[in-house]
Order: sequence, then C-alpha cells, then structure tokens
Amino acid sequence: MKYQKTYLALLSILSIGTAFYHFVEGFRWLDALYFSVIALTTAGFGDITPVTDLGKVFTMVYMITGFGIMLNFLNAFYENRQEKQRQIQNKIAVKKSSLSNNA
Repeated sequence: MKYQKTYLALLSILSIGTAFYHFVEGFRWLDALYFSVIALTTAGFGDITPVTDLGKVFTMVYMITGFGIMLNFLNAFYENRQEKQRQIQNKIAVKKSSLSNNA
C-alpha cells in the first residue's frame, strides 16, 4: 500500500512540474517532462533551464520536495521487493518442511 501511495505521489509531482514548466516557462510538453525528471534526479545537464524568477524559485522548492518524494518512492519500492522475496522464501521453506515430513 505504501508503495502505491508513493508511486502516486511521484507521478503527481512529475505532473505538477511538467505542467508548471509548460505553462510558466513555455517549454514544450516533452521538454517540460524531461526537465522535471532531470530536476528530480539532480542530474542537471544544463541544456534546459528556467528563465523566469518564478520558474527558478519553483525549481528550488520542486527539487527539494520532489527529491524527498523520489527517495521515499525508491525506499518503498525496495521494501516491497524485499517483502515479496521473504514471502517466496517462506513458501519454499514450508514446501521443504512438508516434503521432509512426508519422507
């Protein structure tokens, strides 16, 4: 459940950033999404940058907030994966136990 909530939060922050950069900075939709992803991953290639003061301020807040959301998503994804591995290991252990009891 946590994994799904953080996934939704990540999609939301990407959507907000994309819409902002499209409407305020005048980026094409693809460029706006590209910049949103680049900002959240802190890659910062520098090929596209906000030019308005509002865009620069938004980007500072967006990066701090979005980076935290992205890290939370990655943590939830990892925890979800670990839980699935534990469940599989438990099923294997139960089958091995039942096989050894039948022998």
